[in-house]
Amino acid sequence: MDKQPHIDQPLTQHDLDRICDPLPWLGLWRRFDSVASTQEVAAGLAATHPEGLLVLADEQTAGRGRQGRSWDSPRGAGLWLSLVLSPARPREEWPLLTSMGALALRDAVRLIADLGTGLKWPNDLYCRGRKMAGVLADAGGAVEAPGRVILGLGLNLTQRKADFPPALRGSATSLALEWSEPVDRRRILQAVLERFTHRLERFEAEGPAGQRADLEEASLLLGRRVGIGPEGETGLAGEAQWTGRVVELGPLGELILEPDDASGKPGRGRTRRSVASGMVVWTDPPIVGG
Repeated sequence: MDKQPHIDQPLTQHDLDRICDPLPWLGLWRRFDSVASTQEVAAGLAATHPEGLLVLADEQTAGRGRQGRSWDSPRGAGLWLSLVLSPARPREEWPLLTSMGALALRDAVRLIADLGTGLKWPNDLYCRGRKMAGVLADAGGAVEAPGRVILGLGLNLTQRKADFPPALRGSATSLALEWSEPVDRRRILQAVLERFTHRLERFEAEGPAGQRADLEEASLLLGRRVGIGPEGETGLAGEAQWTGRVVELGPLGELILEPDDASGKPGRGRTRRSVASGMVVWTDPPIVGG
């Protein structure tokens, strides 16, 4: 039987002020009862405000994930937020911010609930084989925020299985489904932002090297055979453009594959391939836990 969701009071502007004011890199933060997408609101505000911006909403009516997919964001059921950043690192290193956002979510879930979670490349947080959170990065050339990254984070908190759309009930989870204690969004938001602040400061001081060990420790793909399709491709083994075993992660979190041979069998000793973008369409063995 599903655990009942632990509904807490909505986050208020006062809550947000208390949590955000101590964070030195944040210059502006705004909360909304309902928006179409925090990414869109953040992009609009970024046109007239400096970097260091947070937008949080109690509900998204048109939340989105990678490749324009929808992200179910019901009122009061999770953390739905976007951050506008301009890191003091070379732009070619900015792709790592997606993984850093996922690591911060993992840090916070482990700190609050001591749950085992892992990262499914490039941007999803899994717990016991089901997706709990995701990260979306809109980078660089946006007219509204040139030279900045808008990083969207979505973390499912209070949903029961029946609260998810039917197509997601076998693959999605929430903190309330995995943990027996009451869910306090204030505490979790504070943990997420504090852990992201720590990771951002370390990234700006040390570059990608400061995140690599944590990425490897969190990765659910290391050692597995995977099929990778182009951006936008998901779900079918036949869609895979590259197949092989993940043997390590590159400096920006890219997958380093030992490719399969021409017959599709593992090809030990073959020249390795670096995959910096794409979609995981299958894993062998399947991801069954974090």
